[in-house]
Amino acid sequence: MAELDFPRHAESWGTGYPDLWPSPSCREPLDVTKNFTFDVIAGILADMRKIFPFEFITWAVMK
Repeated sequence: MAELDFPRHAESWGTGYPDLWPSPSCREPLDVTKNFTFDVIAGILADMRKIFPFEFITWAVMK
C-alpha cells in the first residue's frame, strides 16, 4: 500500500505548482484557501488509485 504524507511533505509540490503555496516566503506547504490545491490532491489520489487498486485509504494528518 502506498503512503502519501501531506501536507507535511508536500513542500516540494510548490516547485512545479507554485500556486499551491500561500506565498513564496510561507513555511506552510499547501494553501488550503484555493480550490486548485484540492484539485491537485484529487488528481494525485486518482492516479494512485490506478496504480494501487485498494478499496480503502488511510489518512494520517500530521503537522
